[in-house]
Amino acid sequence: MSVVELLVSTRSGRRLRIADVRWELMVFPEVQDVRRLAPGLVGVYCSAEPRVRAWRSTLERLGYEVDLPADALRRERSASAA
Repeated sequence: MSVVELLVSTRSGRRLRIADVRWELMVFPEVQDVRRLAPGLVGVYCSAEPRVRAWRSTLERLGYEVDLPADALRRERSASAA
């Protein structure tokens, strides 16, 4: 099982509700669990290839802003350059 870290915030300034994020992401079959790792940092535990773009799109439609932590972005960019 792998863990994908996502930076999640709300556009409207309302409080981030991890239960809402979990509810939306658990429809994806690869997602096994969603947990708050730190304020604004969510861990998505998955059993197959993560579909980060699909997760991001789903959450953004609901008014969340989603990004990868800076170190994950660096890893993703270096992997795509190889």
